[in-house]
Amino acid sequence: MYINTFKYTPKDVSCQLCTEYVKKLGCTSSSQSPLISVSADGENCDRSLAPPLPTKSATLRGPRTSCPWLAERIEAGVVGYREAVLETFSHDRRLFQRLNLLIKHYPGCLWSNEQHERRMQYQCAVQGYRRRRDTNAYYAAMYLLTSNDDIYRRTANCFCKDGVEFGYAVLKNTSPHNYALFMAARDLCDKTEAVTMADLAEPEIIDPEALHLIVNATLIARYGLAAFQIRARGAEYER
Repeated sequence: MYINTFKYTPKDVSCQLCTEYVKKLGCTSSSQSPLISVSADGENCDRSLAPPLPTKSATLRGPRTSCPWLAERIEAGVVGYREAVLETFSHDRRLFQRLNLLIKHYPGCLWSNEQHERRMQYQCAVQGYRRRRDTNAYYAAMYLLTSNDDIYRRTANCFCKDGVEFGYAVLKNTSPHNYALFMAARDLCDKTEAVTMADLAEPEIIDPEALHLIVNATLIARYGLAAFQIRARGAEYER
């Protein structure tokens, strides 16, 4: 059995080596309009986390970003939080204002606190490794469902060898905050459409801490565990 241990380095993902880089123009992929929404299979769509004009039906499944190698650059550790978020999410004015606040106060890691990290690591150890189950979406859901002790106790039985069985969650008398996290986790994992872009833009529906966690979970769902390597806020990593 061959185990792939290759990891991208900053030298591997230098923008000057990219096929989209033109010497006199710089990165030409950024000229692609961020208002063009593309689905995971390359076709135009408007039902995503980053649609051009957010609608009520816009959901937590987003388009490709303008940088075609953003995932590889994140793995190499040369992408800041600002670039990752703004290339992943909508440019809707209301949501953009909320995202800017998240970026401004980015603490340097995706975890909400040390207990959050320990809960997720413990759950990973308990569940073990299963190649087909352990997708980016699976880890994104786990990130949300271990973010605080209450939601973890309510959803710990959801994790199993086949993935996440959301029907086993105990949601009676749960807080609006935890309910939003639960629905977002289900959206990311099961491709449901409960949390919309319009919801994310409304502080009365998605509180600031919930937005912070959902944004981070979306980065994990899009780019995998490499998203945890995003440390800087962004200025020193901007192209």
